[in-house]
Amino acid sequence: MVRQDMGEASWDPSRLIGNGEAYQDIVARLCRALLRPGDLALDGGAGQGRYAFAMAGLVGESGRVIACEPIPGLAERLRIERRRRGMPHMAVHRVALAEQAGEADFLWVCNAEGYSALRPRPYPMTPEIAEIPVTLATIDDLLAGATRPWRLGVLDLQGGEVPALRGAARAVAAHRPVLVFHHSREIAARAHDYDAAAFFALFEQLGYQLTDILGRAFGPADWDDPSVPWFAVAAPAGSEAQAALPDLLRRLAAEVAGCHGQAATGDLEGWLARQEQAESPARDRVLALETWQRVAGPLLRAREVAELGEPSPIGRYLEEERGAALRWLPLDHRHPLPPLDASVDAVLALEVLQRLPDHAVPGAAAAAAGDRPAGARHLFAEAQRVLRPGGCLVVTTPNPTSLQAIGRLLRRRQVFGDPETVREYSPREVLGLAESAGFATEAAGLFEAREPEPDIHPGALAAGLRAMGYDMRDREEHAWFLFRKA
Repeated sequence: MVRQDMGEASWDPSRLIGNGEAYQDIVARLCRALLRPGDLALDGGAGQGRYAFAMAGLVGESGRVIACEPIPGLAERLRIERRRRGMPHMAVHRVALAEQAGEADFLWVCNAEGYSALRPRPYPMTPEIAEIPVTLATIDDLLAGATRPWRLGVLDLQGGEVPALRGAARAVAAHRPVLVFHHSREIAARAHDYDAAAFFALFEQLGYQLTDILGRAFGPADWDDPSVPWFAVAAPAGSEAQAALPDLLRRLAAEVAGCHGQAATGDLEGWLARQEQAESPARDRVLALETWQRVAGPLLRAREVAELGEPSPIGRYLEEERGAALRWLPLDHRHPLPPLDASVDAVLALEVLQRLPDHAVPGAAAAAAGDRPAGARHLFAEAQRVLRPGGCLVVTTPNPTSLQAIGRLLRRRQVFGDPETVREYSPREVLGLAESAGFATEAAGLFEAREPEPDIHPGALAAGLRAMGYDMRDREEHAWFLFRKA
């Protein structure tokens, strides 16, 4: 569990420099710290809705969230997901925030949507850019007549934050919200025709003071400092928020540093502790924590997640705490998954591989299925289809060559530890199935998830088998795999 009283001296801020996922995690926690039911919040450049959906849950039906996203597919997905989650108090506008209302061409970076913006900028890869027409809107217009208190604004506009804030002067003066924004400093300034002096002059005119996302003061001397994160926070000078923010951000950053430094188990462990024990049996909790410890990195970045079979603690945590859009899909993968072609960031197949029927579809359905692979092979093929390029597949399954399985066999018991098991797959077989479906293996390993049965003594059993010449490597009970789509 991450300690809640971690002080500034108990962690090293340099551990988070350049860690975009950690910065976003701090912003998500800041939303939870600041927003209350009935508030108004704004998410500019909402993307897949990580902040917007979390904000909507925090402000409740008495509040209001305005999400702005200019890319058509992302905006439509936000609307679909808003309906699915039952959040009518979240408004989705397909607009680009700007200094003045109007129309413009928007540079949609199709192979890296996060870099899309109104102006070109340096890219870390060869961009595939499509120019699409967009409506420009100002924050002043979007919030005109708002009666709820605008408490928080989060802007991720790839350099367009300063023009957007110039178009928010009236709303900022009326509501005095906390503003969090992504800002690449010189890159952003060059793309949008301003300099450091104009940047700091804007916040002086607004009557705001700046800190970085780690709670440190941010002024002109820090403009060219590479150790300054690319997220900044602005609060009204002299306000309670401005006085409290440095300590609050330092505490949140310390918590995040603890999570990311401890393989991100802290948050999940705390969330599991708050669940009803009946909903989360002890063995499931151990499985979840052991798995999360190994695969948290890519899952923390996932916004669209598909879970195969019954919802797992990890799937529920990603949806309820991380704001991911989660879809639960049927377990029998002799039939196609829903039409989600190349649309999800991660697929979870946790303790389902061993439960899959691995025989052909019977009767007339078999003829319709043709050469469709059954069971396990179909799972990997369908996961490959629904994942975005670069998306990940996380698999956990019992290891049939474990010492515990051998011990149960020698005791003439059911070898399968899971009564719903149809067939167990060795780690080598799982790797082969994934590679045959076109996945790259990013990481894999084994772990123990429970105490052995009272009359099975793994140490003695391992010593005896080793004395007979057997290889005792990879004999833990559970296997885990992190596969990546090219």
